[in-house]
Amino acid sequence: MALPAPKIIEGIFVQARRDAIDAHVAPEYVDNVAAILAALQLKEGSFTSEHSEFPSAISIVAKLPLRETIAEWAHQFSGLNHMDRFNAAASYLFEERHKDTFDTDDIIEIYSKARWNKPSNPADIMAKAAKRLFFAEADEDKSDRGMKLWQLTNTGYDYYKSLVRGEKNV
Repeated sequence: MALPAPKIIEGIFVQARRDAIDAHVAPEYVDNVAAILAALQLKEGSFTSEHSEFPSAISIVAKLPLRETIAEWAHQFSGLNHMDRFNAAASYLFEERHKDTFDTDDIIEIYSKARWNKPSNPADIMAKAAKRLFFAEADEDKSDRGMKLWQLTNTGYDYYKSLVRGEKNV
């Protein structure tokens, strides 16, 4: 099968990108999904010079799962104490936002989005978590907000993974 002209290929990709956006694909995946959808359309050979619709693109995108919200993720930690939740929040920041360091306000932001009740003394929770080696002071002194920076330790991350597996207080 001969490939269509570059303008047609570009049009197919643009339409596939629109389909991905319309289907609420997470922004960081839109281009990847669009490339796959465009490739499928080209492979199927269902293109014309008018950039015809590709109905199967929407059906493929519609089957993609929605991104898990912080509230949905947090539900699994609802019955845990504040130290375990702080550890979970720090692990969330590490896994989902790729943050190697964080301050107390970052954790409290996760608390707000998770709709957890905030602790009365967050600094005390951080200190207790550090004593258990879940967190360590980061190499940088202060955050942009002027707060002490922390980093998740391997011990803390391993403990988080045990919480996810349902092995509380190992």
